[in-house]
Amino acid sequence: MMQLQPVFTEQALTDLSSIQTWTEENFGLEISQRYDALIENALAQLLESPSRLGVQQHPALSSEIHLFHLRFSRNSEKKRLIQSPRHFIVFRVDHDVLTVLRVLHDSMDLQSHLQASS
Repeated sequence: MMQLQPVFTEQALTDLSSIQTWTEENFGLEISQRYDALIENALAQLLESPSRLGVQQHPALSSEIHLFHLRFSRNSEKKRLIQSPRHFIVFRVDHDVLTVLRVLHDSMDLQSHLQASS
């Protein structure tokens, strides 16, 4: 299978920027960089296998929209582990493209945030 190509919506890019800024302001540059690396690793894992362990569908969302919580990507770098990642990558796959729709905090109401982004 050919590896998927990533595409980010404007809202996903805004989400990533906000996460990076908030994390750096609240936890410092090193933790922000580690969280960025965790997100990059999760994305690489999804591009390799978008139906991997941890990918799920939310019952209130379209069946083509999938969620991947960052906690399922934590174990790749034990020494730089983020103990409690709190975000979902929200994505869909169309042929050879993986579109990142949003990157949302797990305390957010996913349905309302995704409807707002449609």
